[in-house]
Amino acid sequence: EDKSETTTETKTKGKSKGKKKEAGGTKGDSDEGSPNENNSKTNGTSKNGGGSGGGDDDEDDEDWGDDLSPTMTELNTQIKGMIQTDDLDKPLAERCDKFKCLVEKNKKEEKLKDIDTIKDLIAEAERLEIMEQAPFVVGQSVFTENILKEIDEYKSLLTRVCCHQ
Repeated sequence: EDKSETTTETKTKGKSKGKKKEAGGTKGDSDEGSPNENNSKTNGTSKNGGGSGGGDDDEDDEDWGDDLSPTMTELNTQIKGMIQTDDLDKPLAERCDKFKCLVEKNKKEEKLKDIDTIKDLIAEAERLEIMEQAPFVVGQSVFTENILKEIDEYKSLLTRVCCHQ
């Protein structure tokens, strides 16, 4: 009788599992070992971010790579200088006027003291091939009757434009 009870219990347990599968089978919820169980994991980590690391994944993400922002800015500046545009086909006077407008715009926005703006202005003068005229254009655009104060104020811009090689 003990053997028959054991086999009956096994059959009953098997049937109850089957009933659970049937009851919840339409929603995709099933017991262990089903194909749906694997959907909660992707590449060894679960949907909630926990993996074999036990929640220390945030620390690993921080050390992943170096900050490339300065390198990207430098590359963008270099690429701007390499791009050929129709501006080089224009006469020298038009190219100088374009540069003058850019300097005046930056002066109105009070950006002429910013080193990145100065670098961009130098790059634009090089791109327009007006580096020889750039100090004169900057002088015309920047200076007013208060030239003595403005020389000190825009010293870094003037130094870069006049001494650029």
